[in-house]
Amino acid sequence: MSTRRAALATLAAGWPLALHAADAFAARDVAGALAALGVAGEPRPSALVHLTAPDVAENGAVVPLTLATSAPDATHLILLVDGNPVPLVAVHELTPLLVPRIELRIKMAQASPVRLVVRLADGRALVASKQVAVIQGGCGGD
Repeated sequence: MSTRRAALATLAAGWPLALHAADAFAARDVAGALAALGVAGEPRPSALVHLTAPDVAENGAVVPLTLATSAPDATHLILLVDGNPVPLVAVHELTPLLVPRIELRIKMAQASPVRLVVRLADGRALVASKQVAVIQGGCGGD
């Protein structure tokens, strides 16, 4: 199978996860979102989880982040923003064909902790977090 076809097959395999994550995106708190995604208990802080975020975001509508992990058995990257109306921002399923590093821009309503939870193959979860101050909120109504 060509590399392109293998990549497309891998991406298509992630669609069922999106369907099951509906309850997690409906949750209004971090604990509810993690529970809906099958993360049991409190994630443990770890140096294997790498979250890069600005200390201060001038515009909450475009906050740049880099998510990564060096955990060899990572299966998912879960991004949460405690202060957002919907705290679950993104769920990324990892496969052997993907480098576990993602750069993205998110919206933040207000200053808040940003958490990157890495779910491992054995069900455990690791976390890194960072407080990000927001000058102008980006989730509407600000």
